[in-house]
Amino acid sequence: MTSEIEFKQLVARVEYLEAVFQVLGVPGLLMTPNQAAKLLNVSPTWIIQEIRLAEELRLINEQPHLKLGVHYESHEGSTSDTPAWKVNVKAFQEFLKQPREARKPSARALDRRNRLHSKPA
Repeated sequence: MTSEIEFKQLVARVEYLEAVFQVLGVPGLLMTPNQAAKLLNVSPTWIIQEIRLAEELRLINEQPHLKLGVHYESHEGSTSDTPAWKVNVKAFQEFLKQPREARKPSARALDRRNRLHSKPA
C-alpha cells in the first residue's frame, strides 16, 4: 500500500470520528468543564477549582500543576469579564492518571500563595 493511499484512508477515518463526535455532542478535545467532567468522571466544580488554583500560581510566577495552553484555555466571554474555561480532555486525563500526591502543586508554591492571600490589602 502506498503512503498516499494510507494517508487518504487515515483522513477518511479522522473525518468519520469527527462526525461521530459531533453526533454524540462532543465538540473535540477542548470542551467546557461540565462536558469534560462527564467524560473524566469528576466534578465540574473540582475542575474549575484546579484551574483557578493553577491560575493563581501562574500569576505569582510559581510553577502550577496545570498548564495554561496544555490542560486548559481561557475563552473570554463576550458578556462577562470572567474567563470561560475550556478543558483539554486528553491532557486532563493524563493528569488524572498521576498519583494524587503527584498532582498537587509544590508545598512552597502553595505556601507562597497562601501568604499572599492572607496579607491585608
